[in-house]
Amino acid sequence: AVDRVKVRPYKKRSKELSAVYKGQEIRAHKGAIVAMKFSSDGQYLATGGEDGVVRVWRVVEGERPDELDFAEDDPSCVFFTVNENSELAPVNSSEGTKSKQDKSSKGQADPACVVIPHRTFALSQVPVHEFYGHDDAILDLSWSKNGDLISASMDKTARLWRVGCNSCLKVFYHNNYVTCVQFHPTSDNYFISGCIDGLVRIWDVRKCLVVDWANSKEIITAVCYRPDGKGVVVGTITGNCRYYDASENRLELESQVSLNGRKKSPLKRIVGFQVL
Repeated sequence: AVDRVKVRPYKKRSKELSAVYKGQEIRAHKGAIVAMKFSSDGQYLATGGEDGVVRVWRVVEGERPDELDFAEDDPSCVFFTVNENSELAPVNSSEGTKSKQDKSSKGQADPACVVIPHRTFALSQVPVHEFYGHDDAILDLSWSKNGDLISASMDKTARLWRVGCNSCLKVFYHNNYVTCVQFHPTSDNYFISGCIDGLVRIWDVRKCLVVDWANSKEIITAVCYRPDGKGVVVGTITGNCRYYDASENRLELESQVSLNGRKKSPLKRIVGFQVL
């Protein structure tokens, strides 16, 4: 049987996603997994969490198994397959399934349309590499363009790793928990880190030194470079976003915006950014 997680729109008139299917389950870590990041070339997935271990998994692509009978999964849905030419075709189902579909979808104004891709991906059953060195939980991960990996931890360090190397390449010491990290989008020699001490730091990787820093005066929970690397946005535990000019790897505050909603909530922190 195929496990399906039904999707419902929230404050939207239409569905952008019809369903999520569980394709694989791996016991990857002891305790919670806090961070997961794909490498820029899509070949690896790095994971880290409470056990303090960074694991790297190989991403394996393959054709969809023919034995998966999605049409029986939820008869209220309309199923389509995609062939190798990216052409859509309806999934054939038995007469019994069709009648069941008509019955269950009666009165539904918005039946779900499920498109089953021709190719799927999975992870290697065992990690291709395991990195040991952190003494506490991993809070964030970031890949460089060249495949190096930075991990942020509650042990007050960020560490540099490379697939194929067993030992840690560099250790970047902080005054408190390192909550977030991100490599510079155009130069692998720099990365930015956020910390509970309220400081956002730009690091020189080769020299293992801070080249500039700024004090947000709040616990930093998320950092993100602009795609050109000339700007940085910092999110805090109180829901504030601080925008910095990062030209020449120097931080200069430009503006601040509060993202707190109208409703009062104790959970105001910003947990992440994604550039679209």
